[in-house]
Amino acid sequence: ERTRLTTALSARLRQCLTKGGAWRLTLDVTGSGPADGLLTVTLTPDREASAAGEPPWRISVACPEPTAAAHEEAPDDPAALAEALLGADEDTALALDRLTEQEDLVAAHREELHQTNQGVLALHAELDAAGHAQREAFAAERRARTEAERARRRLTFLADASTVLTTSLNHEEIVRRLPDLLVPRYADSVDVWLFDDEGGRGPSTPRPAAAVLAARTGRP
Repeated sequence: ERTRLTTALSARLRQCLTKGGAWRLTLDVTGSGPADGLLTVTLTPDREASAAGEPPWRISVACPEPTAAAHEEAPDDPAALAEALLGADEDTALALDRLTEQEDLVAAHREELHQTNQGVLALHAELDAAGHAQREAFAAERRARTEAERARRRLTFLADASTVLTTSLNHEEIVRRLPDLLVPRYADSVDVWLFDDEGGRGPSTPRPAAAVLAARTGRP
């Protein structure tokens, strides 16, 4: 802030030299203590310029630390003060240029860091989506394997049942072998329902709906 004040004051003094006339430079230090001091610089034009509408120029900057030279007698030569201020303007401008370069460098690094963070977030999102898709694929594969295993077991059961049941045409022998095929591999217990066809003779007649339902559900 002090460097900016010096630069602004130097530029203002050059404008005053260009305009000509008389100008009054005053420095005021205000504040209740050394920690909250405020330095105010004021450039006041002469009466003619003030009457023409030229306002005073004023700028302030915080000055917290005490200065031992504040109580010393300042030089009364305005030309020496102006020469000192103008001489320090070049160094101040160079310092400001370097400060601007550093600010631009910090801004570039901040933008690069922001872009890197955005890339990391996008990568995390892609990895999360890929993991979700992989989990879905594994779940679908497990379901397909389970269904294939069930189909294989059904085919195995049908093949075994066909092999065992076709070895005999006796109904009682077939009924006796059914539990051995089903328990305990496919079922805990087996109930076999047989419909009486009047001794096995005569044409097949439709079954009552209640009997069919009881045979399917296992409840009379």
